[in-house]
Amino acid sequence: METSSSSSSNRNALKRNKQKKLSTHIDMTPMVDLAFLLVTFFILTTSMAKPKAMQIVMPSEGNESDSRSSETLSLLIGHNAVSYYYGMDVFTHQEIRWSELREFLVKSNQRIRNLQREKNWKENGVMILIKSMDDSKYGDLVNMLDEIKIARINSYAIMDPRPEEIAAIKK
Repeated sequence: METSSSSSSNRNALKRNKQKKLSTHIDMTPMVDLAFLLVTFFILTTSMAKPKAMQIVMPSEGNESDSRSSETLSLLIGHNAVSYYYGMDVFTHQEIRWSELREFLVKSNQRIRNLQREKNWKENGVMILIKSMDDSKYGDLVNMLDEIKIARINSYAIMDPRPEEIAAIKK
């Protein structure tokens, strides 16, 4: 009997193993459609980040400033340093490092305000003429504008350097 019971248990085991395996295939098409619909919905409904830019007020045509040469500070932006001079004498230029620029701008503005107060002039502060040299980068100009804004200087202009300024700086 033992052989017959063991053979019947073997048959039941074989029947269990021989049972037809069901396919586990899942149709993914509806899920992919839903994913693309969600992506499309979120792309169309989100607001894109707007670029932040500094507001620059441009003067109207023909409106010239009444600043005196003793109130102007020319800043010639190079890649590694900034050259500066007061007034119109480019041959008296000096260099300053970017790390010292903020303190220099604050002191220059205070110095010009003191001069304006002594002479009973309108107290506008320093007028800065920003001039980018050929080796300067766009980021250098942006950094300069940021430093001017931090120093609370209200009067500045962006200009091209004159040929005599370029020659004086390259010496």
